[in-house]
Amino acid sequence: MVEAGQVRCPLFHCPPAAELPTAIAVQWVEAFNRRDIEGLLACVTDDIDLHPLTLRGFAQRYRGRDGLREWFGRLQDGHHEHRIALDAAREVGGSAVFMSGMLMLAEGLAIGPICALHWIEHGLISATREYHTDPETMERIGMIPRH
Repeated sequence: MVEAGQVRCPLFHCPPAAELPTAIAVQWVEAFNRRDIEGLLACVTDDIDLHPLTLRGFAQRYRGRDGLREWFGRLQDGHHEHRIALDAAREVGGSAVFMSGMLMLAEGLAIGPICALHWIEHGLISATREYHTDPETMERIGMIPRH
């Protein structure tokens, strides 16, 4: 169940959240699902520290806008069609947004749970970490506070 302060989104589409920093993180997911590099770049600081889901042949970390472009290019070149069906987004710790949902193939087939932490500076994402896990595990191991 989604509680107050969270955003619930149907598969492959997320309406804009009412306020930052959650809104910018939701915009990131929307741009990712559209495969919109300009939309992704509009969400991040110049020195973004990106730790995407680990995919074979990809680096575990990408730095700056050029790093984001490199990661995005690898997604495009590899014909990676997965999307994020966002279930919830909420602020944690004042400057971070925790998001959870399901990683989906373009055909609508579920791959597995996904969680992400996005750190926000001056209204933009400065760092992101993505995990192949569920929100309960993230809480249990202390990565996010219980709510």
